[in-house]
Amino acid sequence: PYPIFLSNETERIQINEQNPVWLNPNASKEALLKYGRDEFQSSFLDAFPVKTDSGKITGVIYILPYRTQFSGKLTHKIYLKRMLLSEDDCNLLPSWAFFVKCILNVESLSSTASRESLVNNEELRAASKEIGIALKNHLKGLLHSNTDLFNKILEIHYLYIKAIAAEDNEMFSLFMDTLPFETNKGTRNFKSIRNNESHIYYTPLLDDFKQIRRIASSQGMLVINAAYTFDEALLKKAIRQFDIKIEKISPSFILNSFKEVS
Repeated sequence: PYPIFLSNETERIQINEQNPVWLNPNASKEALLKYGRDEFQSSFLDAFPVKTDSGKITGVIYILPYRTQFSGKLTHKIYLKRMLLSEDDCNLLPSWAFFVKCILNVESLSSTASRESLVNNEELRAASKEIGIALKNHLKGLLHSNTDLFNKILEIHYLYIKAIAAEDNEMFSLFMDTLPFETNKGTRNFKSIRNNESHIYYTPLLDDFKQIRRIASSQGMLVINAAYTFDEALLKKAIRQFDIKIEKISPSFILNSFKEVS
């Protein structure tokens, strides 16, 4: 926070950024996106400021414009009292937040003795929870205020939004209808499925789905391929949330439905 100058016989130049844009709560989204592009050498779909009471954290979260892997490692910028601490997220991001990058300044959490990370204690976990709530609330706001941007994020990061919906009942109620599922009748969002099908079937095994899909189509049945992460958990929650019939089936179920030929 203190100005640092480089001086010679003819000039005196301030060489540090005393009030960076990412710590300015009134910075525009365009300014935050430009800073993120310069800092991370990448464009982003969206950016929004975040602030927590636990740990007294301020900064910006950026939503990536490309799909990432759950096992992948992303580069972040974590500062402790405005001094760079780590390019790891230091456990500040929730476990499902693989689709964002962040630049955060921490004021009241403790660093490890090696100053490579933050001490994993109750206050850090509370801060992580607050950041997760802020991210969920931002997505919730986009769903109502900027549908085009939300749909773009959903198209790329639907797997992570499924992860959020699977663990959080409020997010499930908000997002379930928008989520895509692979079926024997093509990929469809859940609202389309439940509005057009009186009885929904699913199988949690990919090999079973491959055996079932064509025969089920000939019998007018819709079968969801729930072999993907979180799909079965979401469908089980949907049974309790919506007034619809969702049934788990196997190839033997289809075989038993055959009738004798004339």
